[in-house]
Amino acid sequence: MSDFPPLTIPPLPANAPPTDERFTENDFHARMAAASFNDVWRLLEKKNRTPTEIDQMIHQAHASRMHWQYVGDPVNWVVGEWQISRVYTTLRRAEPAVWHARRAVELAHEHKVVGFYLASTYEGMARALRLYPNEQTQAEAWLAKAKILLGMLDNEEEKKVLTADIETNAAPVGES
Repeated sequence: MSDFPPLTIPPLPANAPPTDERFTENDFHARMAAASFNDVWRLLEKKNRTPTEIDQMIHQAHASRMHWQYVGDPVNWVVGEWQISRVYTTLRRAEPAVWHARRAVELAHEHKVVGFYLASTYEGMARALRLYPNEQTQAEAWLAKAKILLGMLDNEEEKKVLTADIETNAAPVGES
């Protein structure tokens, strides 16, 4: 039994929109998933994150993935796992980075996600494995798979994004 009192939901303000204009639960999940995902990118790109921002980045990456579980499709789930892995790789936390990179690959294979998104999971696995000094050969194997799929892409924007990720994946994390 919890020592905390039960939480109560406060009443809506008098000026709240009529019921038919409120968000549905799915609207809420979709908006939270996208907002969290985008804020993670803002934090990933920031040079000097505070400990609070690091916590926020980790929590929002997981929150985005969780919200997509309710309203997204397999591509959203794959991208969510990929982003969580990228967060942990950036923070040099090898075990969760590899865990979530593996989940991204597994989900992509399970749901037959192909092309750019599959290639990105392979690049993400290579990037995460680079955190382990004894896994450089495996990292290179995953990166080679990503490069093969890169050569099969038609969309120029996808090629540009994946090429940039592959180019920054050429050396162990922290040495590029």
